[in-house]
Formats: sequence, C-alpha cells, structure tokens
Amino acid sequence: MRLRIGLLTAALYIYGVFAAFVAYYASRALIESPDARATMGQYLLIGVAVFSLVMIVPVRWGIEVLSRDLFFARRHLDTVQNRLAIREEDATLLTRINELTEKFSETRNLEAVLHQAVSTLKEVLHVRIIVLQLYSHDESKFFLRIEEGARDLDLGAELHEDVIDKGKSRLINNLEIAPEYAHLGRDGFHSLLVAPLFRWSRRGVKETMGLVAAVSEEQHDFTAHDQYLMTAFTKQAGMIIENAQLYQRTEALAVRDGLTNLYNYRRFKERLDEELGKCRAEGQPLALIMGDIDHFKSYNDRHGHQGGDAVLRGVADILLRATRGADLVARYGGEEFVVILPRTDVEGARAVGENIRRRISEEKFPGEETQPGGDLTITLGLAVFPADGNAADEIIESADQALYEGKRAGRNRLVVYGGAAGHAAADPASSAAPAASA
Repeated sequence: MRLRIGLLTAALYIYGVFAAFVAYYASRALIESPDARATMGQYLLIGVAVFSLVMIVPVRWGIEVLSRDLFFARRHLDTVQNRLAIREEDATLLTRINELTEKFSETRNLEAVLHQAVSTLKEVLHVRIIVLQLYSHDESKFFLRIEEGARDLDLGAELHEDVIDKGKSRLINNLEIAPEYAHLGRDGFHSLLVAPLFRWSRRGVKETMGLVAAVSEEQHDFTAHDQYLMTAFTKQAGMIIENAQLYQRTEALAVRDGLTNLYNYRRFKERLDEELGKCRAEGQPLALIMGDIDHFKSYNDRHGHQGGDAVLRGVADILLRATRGADLVARYGGEEFVVILPRTDVEGARAVGENIRRRISEEKFPGEETQPGGDLTITLGLAVFPADGNAADEIIESADQALYEGKRAGRNRLVVYGGAAGHAAADPASSAAPAASA
C-alpha cells in the first residue's frame, strides 16, 4: 500500500511539472501570436495548466489523509484479528478443559487425563516441550511426572523453590541472561514459562500441589497472554486434580480398612475372584494365607483397645513389608488377616508365610511379655489353588481349616492344608506356644 501511494504521489508531481511547462509555453505563444482564435485556445490551455498546478496541493493533502486513514484502518484490523485469535485460543482452552473434565468423569483415570491436559497445553501454546509434576508436601517430593517432548528434563532446584515454595509464575524469554536457570541455557533451551498448580488445604489455605512448565529450544517469545493461558489452565487443571484425589480418597475409604489401611473384606473377595480367573486362564497356581493373632483377646483385655489397635496396625505393616507389590494384603475381620499370592506355588507361599510368622514373633510389641509364652505371635493357614479348591469359597475354607489346625496344634506356626487327604500338616520348623483361647 505504501508503494502504491508513493507511486501516485510521484505521478502527481510529474503531472505538475508537465502542467507548468504547458503553461509556460502557452503564455509565450500568446504573446507572440496575434490570432484571436489561437489566443482563446492558449488562454484555455493556460487556465487548465494553472488549475492543475493549484490542485496539486489539495490532491496531495487528500493522498496523505487517505494514507493515514489506511494505516490506522490496517492497525485496527490487525488489533481486531489479534483479539479474535486470542478469543479463539481462550475458547479452545476452555473447550479442551471441559473435555478433560468430561473424560475424568467417564474414566476416573487421573494419569490419562493429565496426559491429555499436557497435549492440550502444547497445542494452545505452540511449544514442543511441556512438563507437569505433582508434589506431595507430606513426603516433600514430586510423585507424578507427565512429560511430552523431552525425557527426564531437569528443571533445577531454583524452579522448585520459586514455584513450589513461593508459588511464583516465571516467564523468561532468554535463559542465557537468567543465572538461576543457567543450566537450562547450557542444555540448549532459550525460553521458559512455568506456573504453579494450586489447591485449597484442609486448613483453608491455598497451597501448591505441583507445577506446569513450557520450555522452548528455539527463541520463542512467550507473551503476557501466554502466561494468562498457562495460569487459566493451571487453575482448572488444579481443580480437576484435586477432585480426582478426593475421588481416590473416597474410593479408598470404600475398599480400605479404616484402622490398618489394608484392603477390607469386600475388596479381598473381589480381588480373589479376579486373580483366580486370571490364574485359571493362565494355568498358574494361586496361594492364600490366612492369619490370626494368637491370644489377641487376652492382650486387648490387658492393654485396652488403644493398645490392641496399635498391635493390629503393627501386624498390618509387617504383612505389607513381607509381601510383593503384586500380592494383596487385607484385614479379614477382627484380628484375622489374609494374603493373596498370585502365581505362587505351595513352596513359594510357605516361604512367604514363614517369613511373616518369624517377623511378627521377633517384633517387640509393647506389653507382649504379658502374653502366654511372653511373646505376641500369629498362626497362619495356607491353601493353594487348584490343589486345595477350585472356587474362591473352597480356597478360603481350606485356608481356614489349616489355620484352625494350627491353633489346635499350639499356635505360632504355619500350617499347609493337606489337599486330597483333607487334613492340615503343621510346619515342623514353627515353634509352638501353650494352648489357650484364641
């Protein structure tokens, strides 16, 4: 547009020069020629030339006004287009956040939702690398990391202090001049945009629960609007994460024992059916250990329910430490516990059970010297699928019979169910305690 206006102005000036020459030569001809008809034509030509010269000024002014108006019109158009682009980005972000909320409502899978959230932020900010991390203040460490575009990117301790401890957002478009993030600059990164994830604590105080960072290897100029988008995203993502964690805690209450935090009877039955189905399909064994704390009623009567609760929690902790992540430990009821050992044969389960029995016997529980034999112990019964039963109820019954045989034989021992013979055989390596009430 500027080129066109410049050419038009140049043409106007050329026309003015031409008109001046016409007026000059016409006036000379007028002086030299006495012919009346020629004189009238020359006067007309001079008038046109003079008029053209006079009109150069207003036409030039009109061109300048038009040029200025076109400039501001283009500026206004650019502003409108930028606003429309910003509104489109805002609308895209809100739409994606609504999709995330709907997806979580459908799947209840927080990690899958966070992966989609990171992809959404990449699309909105037009960057390649996004890192989302969740932080536990109780354990003082990050416990979940979602990363796209890079692997194991070290954001540095300074970022942890700024974002997690102080709750700050950071926008840096030249990491080379930011000494606190010099390590990112040395790794070839140029720009950084990071914002904290917030939640409301039980005390009603806003606290950080993680961070989201966008990192660019190119000279990417993050803007204040990018920071606004990041902040809007973290607010909504924080609400989704908080709701997810609340849902997980509520769900855990439905399947966890409130005292020991082990799985409850309901969850035990569900998992036993699931694992039996898997082992049956794979042709693998499954072992079930059922345990009962010896003389627990006597301990409870002497030391009160608080002392008894402490023993139950201590035993639960030992059971968890003595088993694998693939195993399931549950509180069966009262002082009884069960352990599901998928893909474990009788010898493997015997080793696990004997390790549990030994650890509990060696653990120093407060006041255990008042127990019969001066020690707090446990008796365990072991049954294995498919030898000792094909259905869940049959396996439970077999393990319970083995446990009963262990109680009858003197307690503090592991007893393996006898299979087809229909009897339980006491582990000869286990020590015996004096017979008394359970």
